[in-house]
Amino acid sequence: MRDRLGESVHSIFFNKIIDLCKKQGLISEEGIIVDATQVNANASLESLYAIDKEQDIKEKEAIYNRSPLDPMPNKKISNKTHISRTDPDASLARKNGAPQKLKYKVHNAIDAKSRVIIDTHVTTGKVNESQIFPSLCLPFHY
Repeated sequence: MRDRLGESVHSIFFNKIIDLCKKQGLISEEGIIVDATQVNANASLESLYAIDKEQDIKEKEAIYNRSPLDPMPNKKISNKTHISRTDPDASLARKNGAPQKLKYKVHNAIDAKSRVIIDTHVTTGKVNESQIFPSLCLPFHY
């Protein structure tokens, strides 16, 4: 829906639903739960390139100069040193010992009693819930 109608229309629908939930007493305003879920970005690790131009050239030369039978050269990647060509907003993240992937994080504020989602925010995969919590809770003044 958001892709077709735009974010402002999506926001109007979401806020209308929250208002209806408040009128029906589904949002208790007694407390909220904030949680986040990692979501895979639509980009592969192969899309990463070094932010530093000299490092990017060295990495490309290492790939170009290897023989076809040699394995791909290892490169150390991090959010500080590399960025995705296809999705520059995605960031490297891992969960529970799984390999690193390019991800986003969806942060939800949920009414503690009814479990109705009262706010949501999408960030890069490296943002911690504690950084988002105040902005999710601010409109509700719990």
